[in-house]
Amino acid sequence: IWLNEGFATYCEALFEEHAFGRESMQMLLDRYASDYFAAVGRRGFFPIHAPRYMWGPTVYYKGAWVLHMLRFVVGDSVFWRSLRTYRQRYAFGNASIRDFEAVVEEQYRGDLRWFFDEWLYMPGHPVLGLDWHESQPGIVDLTIRQEQTVAPLFKMPLEVGLSGENGETRLDTVWIQARTDTFRLRTGLGRIQRVVLDPNGWLLKELRFARSFRARNFALAPPYPNPARDAVHLAFWLGKSPPGHVRLRVVDIRGRTVKILLDKPYYGPGATLTWHAENTRGKRVAPGVYFAVLECGERRAVQKFTLLPTR
Repeated sequence: IWLNEGFATYCEALFEEHAFGRESMQMLLDRYASDYFAAVGRRGFFPIHAPRYMWGPTVYYKGAWVLHMLRFVVGDSVFWRSLRTYRQRYAFGNASIRDFEAVVEEQYRGDLRWFFDEWLYMPGHPVLGLDWHESQPGIVDLTIRQEQTVAPLFKMPLEVGLSGENGETRLDTVWIQARTDTFRLRTGLGRIQRVVLDPNGWLLKELRFARSFRARNFALAPPYPNPARDAVHLAFWLGKSPPGHVRLRVVDIRGRTVKILLDKPYYGPGATLTWHAENTRGKRVAPGVYFAVLECGERRAVQKFTLLPTR
């Protein structure tokens, strides 16, 4: 069923990208991910290849994400060649998952059994934790942990976004495959202010906070990237603070609320939300200085960031 419905669902996202841009596609993919995470909470984990429930988010929404991740692994040119070849070879006929895999491997000129096995023949998704510190100026040591307990360990490329004290950002790619992977990155950005896993949204995953951030009771992390052009990631942490009604909003320089990202009772330790530079009506906002405002009871935290014009 994935060859029908996972493809059809991802085609909706591809149309969003074609008609309205990458940001619009990412918003749709984020909704797919949220619906999938909610569904596994109700129905549990099962592999796409042998679905316990065929007509739901695991097949449709996780299935769409599988194609999105495959596109990242093999690159755009191989991905599109693979789809064209698959259509030409199997039009008006029948095909299996392994048939599609063979087509992609042919175009990629490499083995992809590991990818198809972990995402289609096994259940679940990565749950990632991050620790990082600067071992010396210009060098960052990362520890990335796979914390999932009901899924296998995943082997995947993972983008890492780094933000320096001067506002510059940099993107590196690492490969995760073990319970704990460590990496040393030379940044050239001066003192590092922020490290973000998968800033461009290529991987279906849940994120846990770095232990250095987790130690705080109530905090709003520095926005990343800053300055930003299309999207800003806003992470907050309640830690051991009493849970309550949490409100996270974006405010302009005149104090007007531009967008409310969260406004409800919240009982988790924290979360990362993404603002896609839009107002409450879904329209792109003007470039300039904005503030992320986190409120919970009498507690309040504010972080400033800059939104750049689109290219």
